[in-house]
Amino acid sequence: MKYCLYGTVYNNVEYVEDSVKSFFSPLYDKIVIVDSFSTDGTYEKLKELEKDYNLTILRLKSSRGKGRDYALRHCPEGSFTAYVDLDVTYNKNLEKAITLEIDKASFGTRMQFTITSFRDTIIKYGGWKDLLIGEDVELLTRLGIKIYVPILLGINRPFNGIREDKYGISFISKARRKFIALIDGYRAAWNFEAKAEKSLPIKALAFLIATAKGRIVNCKKICNSLCTDYLFLSNLNDPADLGFEKNDVVFFLFSKEANKIRKNLGIDPYEVVPSKIHYLKRVDYLYGNVLSVWYYSSTTPDIVRRFFNIK
Repeated sequence: MKYCLYGTVYNNVEYVEDSVKSFFSPLYDKIVIVDSFSTDGTYEKLKELEKDYNLTILRLKSSRGKGRDYALRHCPEGSFTAYVDLDVTYNKNLEKAITLEIDKASFGTRMQFTITSFRDTIIKYGGWKDLLIGEDVELLTRLGIKIYVPILLGINRPFNGIREDKYGISFISKARRKFIALIDGYRAAWNFEAKAEKSLPIKALAFLIATAKGRIVNCKKICNSLCTDYLFLSNLNDPADLGFEKNDVVFFLFSKEANKIRKNLGIDPYEVVPSKIHYLKRVDYLYGNVLSVWYYSSTTPDIVRRFFNIK
């Protein structure tokens, strides 16, 4: 079996070397990284690492989805693949996940997850969509994953809710990217809820544009983001049964999403998780609404709290 990792990156020079070193393994026949013409030295850093870490470095001005699709299509035909994010420092679980060779599976958490699948399976389903945000949940729901394994794959840089703020670009460029991301989010990931929305005029405009461009809804009744949570719950597997360590097991969900799943689909996440992985404990945090974290190791909730900047 040939294995291929692939990913895309933009203006991430501070993290990219640690990320590459964390996921590199001689196991992989090819590692394809697409740089979207970074301006902060990311591309130059990747070129420095290229030879020692078996990287294939390509450049394409692209959204995250288009960049991932371009990278995937440069993986060998017939190879088994997983995608990586270049702002994550990975652990040993990523390599274990890909070597299990489970087609149309997802490993990780909502902080960072990957989809393991044959290159040709994803291409058969149409590849990655040209989206700046929501590209992962759109592909996951279109593929229809067969198994979900809630396991820590690594450590992310802290999340402030807006990816575009981390890129070190001009105010105008950042504002433009944020608006495009908002449109793509409404196209591929979220529903528009007027009562809950802040910055209502801007978001309403973005939703109208998203509707005009064509919204992508892969599940009946619910948006792709909520459908991802539903698929995670429906296909939840105990990582320990696949040889992962219990200390790395974690699942989390916001009460807002849990209530929607319960109302629209008749499934209670607060019953499903402990019934499928009986040894997990649960802690709740207030983060806008309640964030519930199921875990085994006492250190795991702190990882989630740091990611969301919960004090």
